[in-house]
Amino acid sequence: MKSLDCFVLPSDYDGWGVVVTEALMAGIPVISSDACGSSEAVIASGVGGVFPKGNVAALQHLLERSILERGISKERSIQLAHWAKCLGDKAGADYFSEIANFVYNGGKKPVPPWLKSNDTTGSGF
Repeated sequence: MKSLDCFVLPSDYDGWGVVVTEALMAGIPVISSDACGSSEAVIASGVGGVFPKGNVAALQHLLERSILERGISKERSIQLAHWAKCLGDKAGADYFSEIANFVYNGGKKPVPPWLKSNDTTGSGF
């Protein structure tokens, strides 16, 4: 996967799409349909893109843009992989615990880890 410039998941339906997580954690931009649950993480990553399910023209546009950009720099790929740790097992377990606390104990409504940002650039990383 590390040799890819971009990963594409054009699903008509995908509950989450763990391959999206894997690609982002490898520092690879992702293009996915909005029918993929992890499309939220793709948007938050600030790279790649999300297109409406079944919209071939929108997918084509994102693919053309990706080809013209010729991937992302090594530095940006490293930054993306670092940011994508928010999608990893520890972050997922913590998020699940926060959800359970919210549901069963009336705790604070959790923010998905991919929406928490440690920078001020406005992108996911």
